[in-house]
Amino acid sequence: GIALSWIRCSRIGGDSWSGEVPLGEEEERYRVRVLSGETILREAETIMPAWLWTMAEIGTDLPAGGPVTFSVAQLSVVYGAGAAAIFELSLAPAA
Repeated sequence: GIALSWIRCSRIGGDSWSGEVPLGEEEERYRVRVLSGETILREAETIMPAWLWTMAEIGTDLPAGGPVTFSVAQLSVVYGAGAAAIFELSLAPAA
């Protein structure tokens, strides 16, 4: 599978460079999307700054392979989804 992980940001008090920034939210939550073009192949929420797209899910979501876009946004009870971090990856067809 493909394991994603990221370093969370903070909306409140995040200017310190001396370690982990404060959460600044009631809870830590993220929305992860896997897209092919404009089509959402898979969407998930996680409570940690990590997510796994398993081989079985990849085979179901994108059996012919091809480029995919990953989008990760921090979720807030007050603000909703923040600006997403986005990156692309090209995958070979599932075996």
